[in-house]
Order: sequence, then C-alpha cells, then structure tokens
Amino acid sequence: MTYSDCMPPPIQGRKLVVLGDTRDASAISKLAMNADVVIHEATNAWAHNASDAVIEASRHKAAERGHSTHVDAANFARKVRAKRLILTHFTHGLDGSADPKAVAHMDLLADDAAQYSGFTGDVIAAWDGMHMCIKRKKTFDAEGTYTPAPAREEPPAAARSAEA
Repeated sequence: MTYSDCMPPPIQGRKLVVLGDTRDASAISKLAMNADVVIHEATNAWAHNASDAVIEASRHKAAERGHSTHVDAANFARKVRAKRLILTHFTHGLDGSADPKAVAHMDLLADDAAQYSGFTGDVIAAWDGMHMCIKRKKTFDAEGTYTPAPAREEPPAAARSAEA
C-alpha cells in the first residue's frame, strides 16, 4: 500500500507574506515571489489628492523612520507579482477602526496605491478586526482532472453550541 492509495491528491498551499515596519523589503523578495497575499504596513501614507510637497514629506518621513508608504507597499507587491495586497498600520489620523469615515479614507489610499505603483492585483485597506478569506487554489491530478478544494465541514451542532 502506498501513500496515494490512502490519501487524496495534495492541495497546493497559499503563500502569505507579512511585512511590518519595513522600509526596504528587498531581502525577502525572492521568498515573496508570486505570493497570494502580501500584508504590508503603510505607516506614512499621504492623504488622497495631497500636494507634491506633502507627498515628498511623507516619503522622507517614511525613509527616516524605517517605514513605508502605501505606494511603497504596492510597488513591492508589484515587484513580487503578488495577487493581493493588504495595507495595514496607517497614520495621518487613521486609527485602524471600522468607522465608516476612516474606512472610506483608507479605501482611497488603497486606490491611490494601485494607481501610483501600477500594481494590478487587489489592494485592500485593512481595519482592526477585519476578517478575510484566502481561498485555496484549484488542484489538478496527474491526468489533468480538476479537483475543487474540499469544502470545510461544519462542526456538529453540539460543537457549534459549545463554541458560543
């Protein structure tokens, strides 16, 4: 009896790269290549439609303090060919809350990051407590037959009520 006699085909994993307080992430670029998701800080993000002087000051402050802007994060995601970028760790009065005004402002920063960097994947501005699903990749067996990622089984009702 062999492993393949007893086990389903392997499921390809997902690659998640998390970078915090990172000015220069080039050292991890090779490992981050083709990531499904890059989570990157955007501490010195500038406000939507900021003046050139504000943008330059934000970039300077980021470099001085070892941080990145939202555009730096998107440039990294573009270089490593990530599929999705999640921006975190904001400043400029953004507290990371799910407050509608803060979320709207962070969404503008996400749009700007994609626009200024040329990153074509999804860009999402995260807030505290945000949940996100990272879907499994589709798999194919040796004959090329598609095998969907297995559905996650719901726990029995007794287990669900015990979790509550």
